[in-house]
Amino acid sequence: MSTQEIVVKIKEKLKKSGWYDDLRIFLESSDFGGIVDELRKKVEVDNQRFCPNLGKAFRFMEEVPSKKIKAVLFLDYIPNRLQFSDGISLSSPSDIVDSIQIDIIRSAGFPKMHIIDKWIEQGLLIMPLALTTRIEGKPHKKIWEPFIMRLIEVINKKHPNIPWVLLGSDTWKYEEDIDSNYIKKIELKTPLAERDWANWIDECLSIQNKTSINWLT
Repeated sequence: MSTQEIVVKIKEKLKKSGWYDDLRIFLESSDFGGIVDELRKKVEVDNQRFCPNLGKAFRFMEEVPSKKIKAVLFLDYIPNRLQFSDGISLSSPSDIVDSIQIDIIRSAGFPKMHIIDKWIEQGLLIMPLALTTRIEGKPHKKIWEPFIMRLIEVINKKHPNIPWVLLGSDTWKYEEDIDSNYIKKIELKTPLAERDWANWIDECLSIQNKTSINWLT
């Protein structure tokens, strides 16, 4: 499949959730075409395998319409079992999933993916630092940097001052690009008891007279 054919398919995937309209200029630019082309060549020329594939890499955006974002969980995250990657960070089995808000997940009595689905339905955008990762565990952070920057710009414009949780120190370099008074930075190795990002998000939403997220739904 050519680069242009892949780009067309990605644009179609993003139309229903409204992201295509927000990102149209970038998606039709040579910058985005360059990202897709570089990844396509890594597969076809370098025989490199990565997950998720480009058909699934944008699923985190497909599941959360751009106009309904309530908070952003921005992750520097690599699943331990990349073969399960489906475009939704935290839906794959990993040590990080087991440590992120495991008290919420256990007390809700739901399987992990089920409750994460509920968070997404309520407007939590779970945004990866890199949309694809080499099968041996090296994320394509540099490749996706222009896309992440444009995504942040769109969110800033549509949802200024929403809560952002920056989980993982590599996400922190984007702090100055985020237009919000509500930014919480957390190291991946921070003890669970000291994270408490879910309650923090709700506190931020309450300050702005917005409906909190029901983490146990």
